[in-house]
Amino acid sequence: MIPTDRQPVTKNIFGAIFSYVVHSLTALLITPLISVLFAIVTANWLASWPARDNAFLCVVGMIGMFLGYVASRVTLGSAGCWVWIPGLTWLGFGIWDSVRYFDPRWSQGCSAGQDVINLFFVLDSSRCSGAEGLSGLISTLPAFCSVAYAVGAWAALRVGRQKNTTASVRSI
Repeated sequence: MIPTDRQPVTKNIFGAIFSYVVHSLTALLITPLISVLFAIVTANWLASWPARDNAFLCVVGMIGMFLGYVASRVTLGSAGCWVWIPGLTWLGFGIWDSVRYFDPRWSQGCSAGQDVINLFFVLDSSRCSGAEGLSGLISTLPAFCSVAYAVGAWAALRVGRQKNTTASVRSI
């Protein structure tokens, strides 16, 4: 048997799937966990800001982009650029579940659309159904983190391509 440099197709497919799953779990689980821990540690500092909710979202976005950038620079693959798909799918299932179990008797005069906007995006428990902010924490935060992670991974891929192009031009 003659040894070749070609790897079996199944090994390449398994490697791609494994890389995508690792990036997805990092974007959907680890990034929100780090963001929440960071928010707990800096709660007193962020509370002094007039727009602390916006500051928190900016910090979450920066953490997501940083982790996506670092992870994609380490793996040198494009799998991290696609983790927004499971994140937004997760958010879509959360919204679908909220609409499916919507009961106007408990919504204080709000429609199903107003309840969804309040539960997943505004996060104000005094409006509509009066539910806690768990919908935002369980559905919206991982979706936002996955989008930020994908942007960071895309930036890492762009930087890597620019460095490769510059290196090949310099070698000529």
